[in-house]
Amino acid sequence: MKVAMSNPDIAAVVLELKALIGARIDKSYQHARDTIRIKLRTQGEGYRDLIIATEGRIYLTDYPPESPMLPPSFPMFLRKYTKGARITRVSQHNFDRIVELELERRDGRFILLAELFDPGNLMLLDSDYRILLPLRQMRFRDRTIKRGELYTYPTAGTNPLTMNKEELFELFKRSKRDLVRTIAVELKIGSLYAEEVFLRCEVDKSMDASSISWETSSLIFDTIHEIFDPIKRGDLKPQIIKKNGELLDVVPVELRTYSSDTFEKEEFESFNAALDAYYSTRGLTEGFESEKRVVSKKLSRIERILKQQEDAITKFEQEESLCKRKGEAIYANYQIIDEILSAIRSAIDKGYSWQEIERIIESNRGAKIESVTAIKSLDGSKKTVTLDLDGLELELDIRLTPEQNAAAYYDRSKVFRSKRRGATEALEMTRLRFEKAQQAEEDAGAESMIDTRIPQRRVRQKEHWYNRFRWFRTSGGLLVVGGRDAGTNEDLVRKYLEKGDRFFHTAYPGAPVVILKLNENEPSEQDLFEAAQFAVSFSNLWKDGFAAGDCYWVEHDQVSKTPEHGEYLPTGSFVIRGERNYYKNTPLSCSIGIEIADETLLLAGPTSSIKTWCKYIVTITPGKRGHNEIARDIASRFMDMADLEDKRVVKEIASASKIAHILPPGGSQILEEPGRQSRQKV
Repeated sequence: MKVAMSNPDIAAVVLELKALIGARIDKSYQHARDTIRIKLRTQGEGYRDLIIATEGRIYLTDYPPESPMLPPSFPMFLRKYTKGARITRVSQHNFDRIVELELERRDGRFILLAELFDPGNLMLLDSDYRILLPLRQMRFRDRTIKRGELYTYPTAGTNPLTMNKEELFELFKRSKRDLVRTIAVELKIGSLYAEEVFLRCEVDKSMDASSISWETSSLIFDTIHEIFDPIKRGDLKPQIIKKNGELLDVVPVELRTYSSDTFEKEEFESFNAALDAYYSTRGLTEGFESEKRVVSKKLSRIERILKQQEDAITKFEQEESLCKRKGEAIYANYQIIDEILSAIRSAIDKGYSWQEIERIIESNRGAKIESVTAIKSLDGSKKTVTLDLDGLELELDIRLTPEQNAAAYYDRSKVFRSKRRGATEALEMTRLRFEKAQQAEEDAGAESMIDTRIPQRRVRQKEHWYNRFRWFRTSGGLLVVGGRDAGTNEDLVRKYLEKGDRFFHTAYPGAPVVILKLNENEPSEQDLFEAAQFAVSFSNLWKDGFAAGDCYWVEHDQVSKTPEHGEYLPTGSFVIRGERNYYKNTPLSCSIGIEIADETLLLAGPTSSIKTWCKYIVTITPGKRGHNEIARDIASRFMDMADLEDKRVVKEIASASKIAHILPPGGSQILEEPGRQSRQKV
């Protein structure tokens, strides 16, 4: 299988990449030691992804690898200098495997230069071609790739696209190789194209180049231009070549080398598309294993923190309880403790040292006096006496009364209680992090379900004004938009309720504003019913476990923010004037679906609508399972039902967290029914 692109391949792909002039760089990612992905914002086509693999590949991909969780330093450096930069030039240097992207930003001009030969490199240069940062430092006999050095091109060969007949003839005359090796090496076209030249002109490729005649050299010259003129003109015929079903090569023009029936050909509209299809069958999940290890390591670290916090909370609980018990023990043994403290203070007042007091206590232990036997030890430096009362050890300050010593223990109990509460709050935060890490590990598990032999679709999404609201399209294609809270309810009515629109609402408290956007269209009964069902399903009727609810709709001009005299309308509230049109006992039902068409969308709405537009569907009804639990279940079901080429899209667009964000309020349960649509309306 072909690993690196040849010089003619680079020439062909650069010809197509010139269409990127005017595009702006968004972010850069590093997926492997040698692979950089640059996300671009283009005019008309939205986001595109450029793969630069320094082992010898550059092309646009529709199947971008998953973004690494922890970006290395090189792509972060590129983001700093190139984010927002506009591409002003795309070129190949002297038919070599060197591609330059000239970038312009307000703060200057830069060149992103890729060397795609072995050993390859990628570097960012300033406008004077001084190296700002290379992917890796290198030192050669005649040049150095290092930060701060001026970039020097490697020694150039003869460019077959610009040479004339005299130059080729002189090249042959001074060569010490045979013909095929001379043009393969000196013209840098590689063995495949060198063999193609002699296959077409029928000249003995093994003859010494220096012995060639002018006529033969001219014939070879014409043949070279016959092969490469389509690349100069942009008249490409990209193909993937297979043999016995196995990928063999990808080429920008038709070659006689692959003309026999032993080869299978798959043609593409562009060379970029052919390269993408060819290389996307391998290494689709580059970086996945390392990312999975990072996720597992993070999960283990959070588990250790959880254990430490749980142990700390247990310790604080024990200390709190012990201090409280000691305070209570002081009052339970008040008389004895008061006698001991008074006796020690009296002895000190009479001039006895702490050592003398200890000797007196030891000499009286045989008398088995309760107050004496209770004393365990004295500490003159701390002015304390330690007592043992029925196995409970109390350290008391002799300068304090029994009440004051008890109060000190109660205060310490309060300190541990406060620490316990703080640790409990921290534990809850760590548990949330743990849940997210678990989800990441589940996502990594879902990633492992992706067959790396199957090219994966890419997520295609656009910015729409209604994305920050709840929304869906009716079976008839009309847009329905709903608020998420009082603030978005307010915005919907003030900014987006227009002439001809229908306003839907329920009388039940905690309901969203729902607007059916008509745009001079006449809604069908099905459109109206679906908007009504959306309104009841995303209200607190769902949260409170109802199976059905009432909903009404009015015209746009029946909705007002002007209250009656003397009244006040809070944010998200409105006055409805005039007759209301009711939908009684509207059933609560919702489907979560994934639409894969011009856009890739995760939608929630009435089942009849979602089935119209979406390829993969899970239907839910009010139930007792929480948001996170039901979202994880739905995400898992989507991955199970997804086609092989859709799995990466499904994994990215329908993660548990994204599903949870669009679910109705309150608990849910999954309605068991087939979830994959055999046909899709687009």
